[in-house]
Amino acid sequence: VAAALGNPRDGIPSPTFVLVNEYRAGRLPVYHFDTYRLRDEDEFLELGPEEYFSGAGVTFVEWADRFAEILPNDYLKIEIAPVGETEREFTITAVGTKYDPLVEELRNHEKQNQSSS
Repeated sequence: VAAALGNPRDGIPSPTFVLVNEYRAGRLPVYHFDTYRLRDEDEFLELGPEEYFSGAGVTFVEWADRFAEILPNDYLKIEIAPVGETEREFTITAVGTKYDPLVEELRNHEKQNQSSS
């Protein structure tokens, strides 16, 4: 997503040892939280996620299910499952109602792609 928004691919490292990565070279800022190593909600709140959530960028939170109570009322849940050695299946669900139209648009786009194949 960061690359699609115009951030250089070579400037997007793995966030494994960084809790928050910020990519600001593209059309929109992209913020990537990796919360796997956080012990509790207090540690997550210390990172200031509400500022990122209410900002003008796109915020991704890995392991977000660990902090579901802190997430905004409306967000996109993206689940990624391996379906082969180099293939992944993405399931995108709107939580709340704000992103329902976007999910519907994605479904329609996918249906059009399948019918034209």
